[in-house]
Amino acid sequence: MKKYFAYNRRCYNIINMHNHFEVIRQIISLAPGKKFEIVQMFVSNMLYNLASLLPPLATSGIIAVLTDHGEFRAIWFYVILYLLFYVLQFASLSWNYHVYVKLSHHYYSVVQQELFEHIANNDSILEKISKGKITDTCSEDVSYIVYAVDAASDAFTGLIQLVVIFVIFAGYNIWIALIALLIDVVYLHIMNNNSHKIAKYYEGTRKYQDKIIDILNQMLGNLKQVKSLNIMPNLTKRLNKSRKDYDAQYDKKYIYMTARYCKIPMIVYVGKIALYVLLSALVLDNKMSLDKLVLLV
Repeated sequence: MKKYFAYNRRCYNIINMHNHFEVIRQIISLAPGKKFEIVQMFVSNMLYNLASLLPPLATSGIIAVLTDHGEFRAIWFYVILYLLFYVLQFASLSWNYHVYVKLSHHYYSVVQQELFEHIANNDSILEKISKGKITDTCSEDVSYIVYAVDAASDAFTGLIQLVVIFVIFAGYNIWIALIALLIDVVYLHIMNNNSHKIAKYYEGTRKYQDKIIDILNQMLGNLKQVKSLNIMPNLTKRLNKSRKDYDAQYDKKYIYMTARYCKIPMIVYVGKIALYVLLSALVLDNKMSLDKLVLLV
């Protein structure tokens, strides 16, 4: 099956599976309904990820025909398989996008309305929460709710994919399967820690964004006083401090973002190279056929 390590880049969510399902439970209680759509998202995501593993079956079949000196017309069977696999893959992806959009509209509408009603019925809310945070929550944060459902479906299908591929590898060579699993677990663990750091500094940037929005709201609500009382220099000092703190959090976040996309993936590629070497040795020792090597990597 295709590329043992090359799942979705968010597959490290597998480690936080329990947290994902807890979040979905809270989302359902916050915005009831659409349980069937949530199930569809999980099923379509699972079909897409499993279908993405199928094309190497056709590749392996073509290699087997060539190495066994079979007839050229036998290749057309695997060509048709290729087409069917890709149709299944992209049909599942299209289904997933359709469900994603429906859930996004639902959550944005329902949760945002609940927030508006809560604000309208809570006179003292500004004593507890800043205007900047309220503004962000009602506009940007609400749109992220569907991402939580999507991340949970990614984690669930990633776990299934991990088990399926491990079983396939183990069917050919248990030791290679265990080595591949070990490398993948190390990758997941490092990615999980990296994700926590990114989330930490992302929250830091949001904190100072909220402060900047608060200053903007003060200016918009008191434009005449800002001009007549020469308040702008003080506001500028506050803005500069918030910008400086924001930049510090942003720079730290991108240290980990850079590691996430430019350094940690090297674990996958080094592992894949090692896998190629091990499987090639088995092929040269006549313990594995070339088509099986293509199938596994």
